Amino acid sequence: MRMSNKPMSVAEFLTEGLPKVPDPPGILLANRYEVLRERSVSSRRGPSPRPPKRKKTDSEGEEGGAEGEDGRFDPNKPFRSMEEEEASFAKAKGIEKWIRETLEGATEEDMNPKLKKVLESIVEWMEITTGVQKTTASVVVDSFAKVASPRKSRDGPRGGREGGGKPAEEVACPEDRAKEERKKKFMNEVREAEKSTLVFRTNMGSVPVMNTETMRKRFTADVTAKAAAVENCQGGRPSPGVISQLDDTLSMITKMEYFGKVTKKATRMNADKVRVEEDFYTIPVKLVFKDKTTREAAEGRLRNLCKISSTTPYHRTLRNAINKIIGESKEKYEGNFIQAKLVPDKMQVKISRRDETKRWFDDVEIIDLPESVLDLSREAGRSPRITENQSGGEEEMLQG
Repeated sequence: MRMSNKPMSVAEFLTEGLPKVPDPPGILLANRYEVLRERSVSSRRGPSPRPPKRKKTDSEGEEGGAEGEDGRFDPNKPFRSMEEEEASFAKAKGIEKWIRETLEGATEEDMNPKLKKVLESIVEWMEITTGVQKTTASVVVDSFAKVASPRKSRDGPRGGREGGGKPAEEVACPEDRAKEERKKKFMNEVREAEKSTLVFRTNMGSVPVMNTETMRKRFTADVTAKAAAVENCQGGRPSPGVISQLDDTLSMITKMEYFGKVTKKATRMNADKVRVEEDFYTIPVKLVFKDKTTREAAEGRLRNLCKISSTTPYHRTLRNAINKIIGESKEKYEGNFIQAKLVPDKMQVKISRRDETKRWFDDVEIIDLPESVLDLSREAGRSPRITENQSGGEEEMLQG
């Protein structure tokens, strides 16, 4: 697969090769304030001095914080501070114990009642204060230890999230986990494919080319010629309104990719079901857009303005499965136009049909996809082979 930049715009293609007309000279304007700028004080003044550095607070470590004598951060200083606090608590408890014992041994005759009451209040206050401070210190130590200690793995057997917090018997087996992983990759592959559209039978000229820049120009030339043919315009030049719409559509393309290294002779099936060669060379072109909605709008505009049909470039295994479902639906609803809509999250395909009276019947069937579509390898789905004409035909066109 070869990649190039965005396609050339139609306006650029139609004006390519024409003589360049120089732009008329504009009015020269002079800035009359330029002399003031040269004489300004700011131009003569040197660089402004740097503001003085802000002194760090105690909590930031410069003045008695967690830095050592050499100015570096000391991780053990918080623990030493806590040890000093613990010693202060022990001293306070000793004072409280001595006062309590003294009060218990004292009598009314030995001590003034008022003084005794004051001392009892002091003991009660000290007991409450030391208890609260000690509890707070314990919480701080525990919190610091939890932060400093290595975090346990989320996939660990204890306290982690193994199996989403479910019991061991509810944890999915390796086969189920592998299937879920394959389905997740399948969903991502589908989402990426639905942002793109694959165009077949683009006219890349009467000789084979391999330069991506040449392919980029000839793709725009083909789009322009087909739009002019739809409008029945002479000279291969569409109307200005169509040119504007085509340029708006082509500007939404984020990148182009080519399925091959060189253009090859285009072929088609004649009335006798025999493949014959065309008089031009072609290569499948993949147009990538920013999202699925933009891709759908661009496909509709190219279909209406240029009669260009395209298909969503699903992986080969998925494309084979959908084509098989479409073929079986054609046999079941003979003479009807079949439309397949993929529902990737449910691994299903919804079938709608249009009868001979142009009346639509939506979601006439919902068919489950086989598990073979989860195989995203490059060699998967090689047989049966899907040709370009089968993939690019209107009846096989998939709409996501």
